[in-house]
Amino acid sequence: MTDRSRKAIYYILALLIAIAGISLRVLYYSYARPFWNDESALAINLVNRSFSELWLPLDYEQFTPPLYACFCKLCALFIQNREYAFRLPALLFGIMSVPLFYFFSCKVIKNYAGRIFALLLFAFNYQLIYYSQELKQYSCDVFMFLAVLLSYFFIDKEKNDIKKLIAFNLLFSLSFWFSYTAVFAVFILGLLCIRYGKKTLLSLFSLPFISGLLLIFYTKRFHTNAMLNDFWSGGFIEHNFSNIKNLINTNLIFYFSDFPSKLFIILLFIAGIILLFKKFKNKEYPVVGVSFVFALVLSYCGIYPLYLRTAIYILPLFFIILALPFEYSGVKNKLVSYFVAAFLFAHFFVCTFKTDYLQIIKKQYYTENTKELLALFAERSKPQDILIVPNLTGINFEYYKSFVNLSGRQIFVLKKQLFEYKDIKNAYDTLDKGRTYYILFTHSADKPYVYKNLCAYAEEHKNTEIFSDKNYNALIKFAK
Repeated sequence: MTDRSRKAIYYILALLIAIAGISLRVLYYSYARPFWNDESALAINLVNRSFSELWLPLDYEQFTPPLYACFCKLCALFIQNREYAFRLPALLFGIMSVPLFYFFSCKVIKNYAGRIFALLLFAFNYQLIYYSQELKQYSCDVFMFLAVLLSYFFIDKEKNDIKKLIAFNLLFSLSFWFSYTAVFAVFILGLLCIRYGKKTLLSLFSLPFISGLLLIFYTKRFHTNAMLNDFWSGGFIEHNFSNIKNLINTNLIFYFSDFPSKLFIILLFIAGIILLFKKFKNKEYPVVGVSFVFALVLSYCGIYPLYLRTAIYILPLFFIILALPFEYSGVKNKLVSYFVAAFLFAHFFVCTFKTDYLQIIKKQYYTENTKELLALFAERSKPQDILIVPNLTGINFEYYKSFVNLSGRQIFVLKKQLFEYKDIKNAYDTLDKGRTYYILFTHSADKPYVYKNLCAYAEEHKNTEIFSDKNYNALIKFAK
């Protein structure tokens, strides 16, 4: 096969993969799933606040970057359906991340098979697809982190024209306000540019430095709740490294959920890390190596977790490292690297298609249908009936209650989280007798378990009816 033919096949494959990855993102977005609890919390802020008020600390413990929140609200001025409007920025950043990752991988990986393998992993990763249609900033985190790091390859240590300097300063300064993790990318870039001298550093990072100081002042007003602190703590590496195995396993399951041979991933990663630092003097490798080490240091120092969705910004570099062994596997025979890439992707794709991608195509995804259950309550209940909203369902209810006519209805929102049957019984036994009650249940930290306990309590009473779906969303009726 001639170089020209090989190049043509490579570009066709890359284009097809990019189109397929983008298509899955658009398809998932097109379903306009009902907002789940965390999305509803942010949606309430977007609906109830002005653009300027989105720069104030948000309600319901939301920590969305202000420019990203403003972008979401702006979309609602042009699109009536809020599920489509508020999620549009996530989709746009998710789509733009695909070609951006390809260009970044081309700067680091010279081998065609390695680039294709990395693009396959990025384009078809389920979590990257999922967060391209959720009302959160995680797809923006990926895009901004890549965009800042990609600029490293366009910085000229000798001379940068004024237009390029303005573009860099604007990108670095604004990226913080779209994605908090972009701060890490700019800091890493600053470290890499130290060798270029003070003049280059001042011209590139003076404005971002001021923007960063403003960001520190801005975020000091925030506070976190116990639940968020508990979630974050799971992503911090213990000082004695006692939790490193569990942390690796948890992240592998999250990002490669149904890929059974995780040993493949670990071996490729180890080989990639060895090659990365063995060839560290190459201009293209430090930007990957330093970024990955920096993420580990942030986790070890308890500054930012390397855990599940909070670590999604570093995932593209993980894919780059996995693909680095292809740089050397086909030096003597390029067919070797193509064969290995095809085998690994086929194994990955076959294992995940029947669960992840098929789930998207057949609309077998997780939902919290609060709006439909409220409509069912309005239809089946009588004016004197009472709606009970458990604590963790309260945010979903708060957002979707305006979509259903509930005027004149009595509604109790429980303040305390109830999980155990005895706690549910003690709380619900205080309800007045001679009344009919409906429990709206759409969200819980332990959903199947709490659903089972709520149903058990209702079934101890008369006129019990349970309307539920496979995701344990339920409207539970009983009379006392």
